[in-house]
Amino acid sequence: MQFSRSKQARFGFLAAGVALSGALGGSAQASVVTPTASLPLIGVPYVSPPPGAGCFTIATACVNPGPFIQTGIVSDTFSGGSQEIVANVTYYATLTPPMGTTIIGSVALTGTVDETVIGRASNTETGSFTVDITELSLSGPLSLPGEPLLDGRTLMVGLDTANPSDTSSGTTTIATDGPAFKINSFFDVFVDITLDLPTTSPSTSVGPILLVAVPEPSTWAMALLGFAGLAFAAYRRPVRRSLRAATRPCG
Repeated sequence: MQFSRSKQARFGFLAAGVALSGALGGSAQASVVTPTASLPLIGVPYVSPPPGAGCFTIATACVNPGPFIQTGIVSDTFSGGSQEIVANVTYYATLTPPMGTTIIGSVALTGTVDETVIGRASNTETGSFTVDITELSLSGPLSLPGEPLLDGRTLMVGLDTANPSDTSSGTTTIATDGPAFKINSFFDVFVDITLDLPTTSPSTSVGPILLVAVPEPSTWAMALLGFAGLAFAAYRRPVRRSLRAATRPCG
């Protein structure tokens, strides 16, 4: 969902976005070792490869991104020679001051993701497969007590469907490794992000966002999905005054 330029100017909604950093290289991607060839990779974090996404400004805070994790299977079927997956997803990040490390807030998103593993006829099949993300629906509240305009507001993330060329897809490769399996998986995702405010719901499109499956929790610090904005930069103070006048008492 896009918003008009007048609303964009009015609310200064500059970059309510998920930030992309790094590029997928052979050395950046490590294999996830699993006892089966099953997809999706439940409990495995998807993050960005080195150098990582870092910390991004959101109003007067920085986002320290966490992992994007498929937590459970809603449905897993095979149809027309492809695997159709719907999985539950969680995403969590902490907020810190731009020049500090003290945690001052957080954001937690939950929802589902739909995937099509093209040409995969069973959950034991190995090989290299194109995987299309066909639906993404995440939402959750911002917890930022120091920013009354943002604290408690719902952030919603879905696929960007406005631009047909922005296809969210990736590759998953499954190979045998003795009695186990090595799986490499990544996606390039285009998203539309909407913030629920009292008088409007401004949104912006961001992508491609690189998501790479990593094999161990110690790499979660290199997380993706850093929210690169929600900045009310040039118009932040006028917006605060107008919203306070309209919704008193506020903050």
